[in-house]
Amino acid sequence: MANTYPNPQDVTFLVAEDIRQEASNKISFIGAYTGRSLQIPASGPSQHVAGVTLTLPQLAFYFGLRGGKGVYSARPELIGPDNVNLTPGLQAQQAAKPIETLVLDIMFKVAPFPLKLGTYRARVFLDDKVYEQTFSVVDVAVTPNPSDGADPSRQPSKEAGISAALQEDMPYPGVIKIPKK
Repeated sequence: MANTYPNPQDVTFLVAEDIRQEASNKISFIGAYTGRSLQIPASGPSQHVAGVTLTLPQLAFYFGLRGGKGVYSARPELIGPDNVNLTPGLQAQQAAKPIETLVLDIMFKVAPFPLKLGTYRARVFLDDKVYEQTFSVVDVAVTPNPSDGADPSRQPSKEAGISAALQEDMPYPGVIKIPKK
């Protein structure tokens, strides 16, 4: 019997700090980014101390594919904003989905994950059919919103907070620094 494939609208995609397959066949998502964007300080990774790259220890990706059935050659892929494949070593593996109502769970991790501003493309190939989802690493200002009652004059600037964290050898929240060799 020939393979049938999920419809693109039947794909669930999630980015998280970690994803774990539990013994009971449940999946645990730790630190999920539900808005499909990862926010970093507004000065951006390239604006920090020379020779330092901001990275996350890892980033994990989940595709849940409903519909379709068969035995597929499945391969995940992650393309960075600069069109570089961040998962060149991932090989295709056989994935069986004997019943249409089952969800085919495909998970993979990139460790360490270098932070670059822009849109990433996460893909899963089932045989020659491609399922692509995107997420972004975006600049955010750490400036308080006066309408929230915050006094901007009493808040440290984003540059001061990041600079102090780097000078004290403390990473900015959610980020570690790795010196380039």
